[in-house]
Amino acid sequence: MIFTWQIMDVARFQTSPALNLPMNQVYAGVLLGGVYLIICSIRLIVLRVTGESVSVTGENS
Repeated sequence: MIFTWQIMDVARFQTSPALNLPMNQVYAGVLLGGVYLIICSIRLIVLRVTGESVSVTGENS
């Protein structure tokens, strides 16, 4: 995630060719996806350690 932050700083002056979006916004999506993945992983670890069942759909039973 640190490298993504550095890339966002460099890419702020570039735009994507197809959507004409600033590339730092595109890389911000990568950063947010990484944060979301970490949050989901921590949640699953906590559920498994506490012994709660985890279903594929995300609903606890």
